[in-house]
Amino acid sequence: MIKFYSDVCHKSFDSQEEAEAAEKALATKNDEEAKKKAERKADADKVQAAYDKVVDDCKEYNKLVNEFVKKYGSYHKTINTPVKFGDIFDSFWDVLSLL
Repeated sequence: MIKFYSDVCHKSFDSQEEAEAAEKALATKNDEEAKKKAERKADADKVQAAYDKVVDDCKEYNKLVNEFVKKYGSYHKTINTPVKFGDIFDSFWDVLSLL
């Protein structure tokens, strides 16, 4: 019996049709994985861009507050909404990451 070897699948098959079908299935699977990977990268890039914007905005805010304090001696911020503990904790780590 003749075996057909697929260089794409790196396997032997009993018929040429089986080898071609397996190669096609592998190509389809690889295309789907590449699409998922590209979509994940695009989403990760969006998240990174949003994070970079937040960091830049925070730096700009700190710069403006520091300029205000140098000019007027102090700066007061009134908080009118309830602050959740998780928000404070998240903000604390975000500030530390900027140092």
